[in-house]
Amino acid sequence: FVAAEPQRPIPEMEPTGSTEGKTRRHYLVIPKNGLGNRIRTLLAFVYITRKNNDKLQVYWHVSSPCPGDFEDHFAPIQSVEFIDFETSAAMQHGREKGKKKKTQAQKPVEPPPTQSSDRKEARAREKGGAGKRKPDVIYFGQAAVKTLLKRFGGMRMIPQEEVYKLYGLLQPSDCILKDIVKFSSESNIRDRIGLHVRRTDHVKQAKSNGNFSDDNFFRNVIEDEIKKNPDASFFLATDNKESQTEYLSRYGSR
Repeated sequence: FVAAEPQRPIPEMEPTGSTEGKTRRHYLVIPKNGLGNRIRTLLAFVYITRKNNDKLQVYWHVSSPCPGDFEDHFAPIQSVEFIDFETSAAMQHGREKGKKKKTQAQKPVEPPPTQSSDRKEARAREKGGAGKRKPDVIYFGQAAVKTLLKRFGGMRMIPQEEVYKLYGLLQPSDCILKDIVKFSSESNIRDRIGLHVRRTDHVKQAKSNGNFSDDNFFRNVIEDEIKKNPDASFFLATDNKESQTEYLSRYGSR
């Protein structure tokens, strides 16, 4: 996304497989955890369902790791239907009432306390929706794009340009776009060098994968850029207060 070019064309993704003679499948996806994990999960199923012109419905559960709806921040994605809890619960109820069969990733979602404190009422709504069409696939969770493509789409990997198109489908909502353009203009963001310093829960995973970057790495990057250009300026995004304090104390004017 380029803030200065909000009208740029959005990459299109057309169905790539032949759908002749095939039954259209119905996917119900309930992504969990933080925004990044949910986005990867959502986009993987967008690719899978568009490949065969299947139906994709998503229940976006608002929770502490992700305290907002998808459509609060992003523009709608064509072919993705976001549904509420009651509809999702009714579908799951119907799926469980059908043929007893072990399928991948089936897990009912209990009513979130913030949305329904009365369990009896919630279960009554579920029974009322038991006649809804049962999804062929119910997925609750989050996983890497590659994992989901292999598990549900029978694909080992997709071309990198297709991955770019997937993420190109993410466009900010109108109100977020206005804030982005305003902030970008006021901060001269186009001329700044971005630094993403991830810490907290990411540290253990990064170290186990052998790709952890400590503060010395980022300091060296900053110093090298300043040597190349004494007027270099930076944009810092971090989830760690200590890193933020250190970089601001050292390079606050930049």
